[in-house]
Amino acid sequence: MPAKAKVKTFTEKQLARLPDMGYWLATMNGQLYEAVCIMNGKCKYTRAPHGEWSTLLWSCAPTRKAVSENRYGVTWEHFADHASMIAKYPDIGFGANVKAPNDV
Repeated sequence: MPAKAKVKTFTEKQLARLPDMGYWLATMNGQLYEAVCIMNGKCKYTRAPHGEWSTLLWSCAPTRKAVSENRYGVTWEHFADHASMIAKYPDIGFGANVKAPNDV
């Protein structure tokens, strides 16, 4: 039986930089192209056409400022959990239809 994943916490510095915990979807030119999951001390992302969740360093994750602005034509949408994201985008694809591994 595999060991249960150790739940981590973000540092104060990381929390000050990161947006709210949960799932973030990025849209560019009307197309969903990236999903980011920030939970349990880890950041994971998937983007078209990859199709699977990968590690994203917290320092590379979208910032509070970036998700609140429309930078470079990218808009961000927040979801507290995977179920609410899937409820709005049931055919999302590019791997985001599966919960991120840090969503435990």
